[in-house]
Amino acid sequence: MVVKFVLYLLQLAVSTDCIPIIHRLEQVSSDEHVGSLAENLLEALRTHTRVASRIEEVREQTRAEKKRLAMAMREKQLGALGMRTNEKGQVWASRHTLLSFH
Repeated sequence: MVVKFVLYLLQLAVSTDCIPIIHRLEQVSSDEHVGSLAENLLEALRTHTRVASRIEEVREQTRAEKKRLAMAMREKQLGALGMRTNEKGQVWASRHTLLSFH
């Protein structure tokens, strides 16, 4: 019983301070398998609901940031080609751009 309580307290302590750090380690690719070990640790910590929600929150922030960076790069590349996207994400080319390909 005491061990479960200590584990519970440890999970809560880790969730507030260490999860973002461990999550960043998930992104590391190395011969020592740091990323895989960090992922396994986070999965093991998910047994506590509050910790699990914190892990998902941190992972979602990473996904959103990667998507934002990808969209910015896409806009930059389209701009270099004389194209742009509208609010629906559809690609538009100016008449001048289309005529230059003709």
